[in-house]
Order: sequence, then structure tokens, then C-alpha cells
Amino acid sequence: MLIAKNIKHQIQQAINNCFDEGIDKHASKHQDQQIYNTQIYSYDEKFRLLDTAKMLQNYIKDNELNIKEIKNITPGLIQQFLNDKSSKCTQNTINTYSQSLNKIAAICNKNYSSCNLTWKQDVVVPTALTQKSKLRGVTNQIPLNDLDKICNYARSNFSISGQIILAQRELGIRVNELATIKVENIDLKNNILHLPNCKGGKNLDREITPGLRNILDRNIKQRSISSGRVFPITENAINTYLRRTEEKLGIKGRYSNHNIRSTIAQERYDLLRNEGLSSKDAATNVSIWLNHGPNREKLLKESYIELW
Repeated sequence: MLIAKNIKHQIQQAINNCFDEGIDKHASKHQDQQIYNTQIYSYDEKFRLLDTAKMLQNYIKDNELNIKEIKNITPGLIQQFLNDKSSKCTQNTINTYSQSLNKIAAICNKNYSSCNLTWKQDVVVPTALTQKSKLRGVTNQIPLNDLDKICNYARSNFSISGQIILAQRELGIRVNELATIKVENIDLKNNILHLPNCKGGKNLDREITPGLRNILDRNIKQRSISSGRVFPITENAINTYLRRTEEKLGIKGRYSNHNIRSTIAQERYDLLRNEGLSSKDAATNVSIWLNHGPNREKLLKESYIELW
């Protein structure tokens, strides 16, 4: 019998139970449909499902829903989760979330006798409100002067959301990764910030710059903490802060934290090119820095920066 302390861990145990990289995916498809529907064949698929489980857990927590076990997640809640994502993501991303959730349901039904999840039959995949653009990252980069205005405001008006914006300016990581930074991740002796279990199950290390050290020190002292999260806040709260700050400062356009990440990536790429690196080498450097890995020029051009 599998026992876990929360929904994410319940799903994680079921996923681990169904993961076997050595199985031939095509052979199992012809031999046993049930095995094919519940088996996990690669680390990429495993981490994609774990990422989806983490997002679902955060959605339940952020909306203060009193749900402790996977068996109690109704199709209605899954519909709400996907509807929420439809206002922020492209159709391809929504479809991927839906497929991942359906696989999670099948895996949990197999591993937990108390589960009878019918998400696939009872949930309608919503239409995304965001249409994919071939240059969606480049065209929506926040101008550097506007980003500087937001950062100056955040320095003068302390709030946790503002501090996260300042930390992102130093790090360039995803907003959900910023929100999960813990005191235990900070290695001041070696001047390294360790970020475990980022998107795709990857680990990431970042240098603690003098600016980042000031931000971390201020937040740790402000809240008098010695362990746990440095920035205890949700992604939605950060985006709300960003919108309100843009309105106060008279900034035209509505930018997200991903737009800030794109601008920082462009800034890094331009610096490397001006230092003499080739377009390919600079793109590889930025892609690895963003934690996407090498040889991702197409992704960079579509979602982040302009290559030159």
C-alpha cells in the first residue's frame, strides 16, 4: 500500500511505481493497452508528469482548497485548473497539461484501490485565450527602462512580491522557482544558490551576486527566519503586484514575469555577442543559463530573444 503526506507525493509515488525506462514503448502498446496507458517510458515523460503534479498541488494550495488526497480531486476541480491555465497558456500547452493529467489519473487508478478518477471522460479541454506567436517572447519583452522603473519602485517600497522581482532581475529564473527558494539553498561560503528540482526535474546553481546577497539578507532579517522559504508568496500574487506597479508607474502594456525573463535573456545574449561570441555560441550560453540546455536556438527565437 502506498502512503504519502500530500497529493503531490501521492502522485509522485504512483509515478515512480510505473516508471521503467527499459520497457519497449511500441512493443507494450501492441501487447497490453492498460500497461501502455499507465507505463512511463522516459525521464522526460516522468518529469513532465511531476511538473504537472506540482502545479496541481500549488493550485489547490493557492486557492485554499481543503483536499488532502488524490482520490478526492473531482473532474470539476481539474476543469477549473485547466480553465485557469487557458487564460495564460497557448493551446499546445493546455493540451499537454490535459494529456498529463489524464495519464496521472490512469496511473493513480492503477496504484490506489480507493481511486476512481474520471477526469478524461468528464473534463473538456478549454480553448486557450492566448494564441501562439512565432515571436511571442521577443515581441513581448519588457523594455529595459520600464524594468528599471519597476525595480527602483521595488527597492523603495518593500514587499515580498517586489523583492522577488528584484531577485529575478539578478537570477533570470522562473517565477515559481523564485517562490520556492529556501534558506537551506543558500551557500554563502561558496557564494552559490542551489535550486533543486527546477522545471523538468533539473538542478540549477546560480552565483550569489552582491545585489542578490543584499536581497536575500534583507528578506531573511525582515522575517527573522533561519529555515524555510525566503519568499512565501504565490505566482498569482506576484503577477498582480506587477500589474499594479505598472499602472502606478504609467507603464504602457501588461508584462508578465516571463517577459522579464525574456528581457534579461536578451540582455545577456547581446552582452556575449558584443564581447565577440558567435551567434551560435552566445545562444548556447543563454540557453544553458536559462536551464533549457544546449542546441535550443528555435525555442530561444520563438519564446525569448532575437538572435543576431
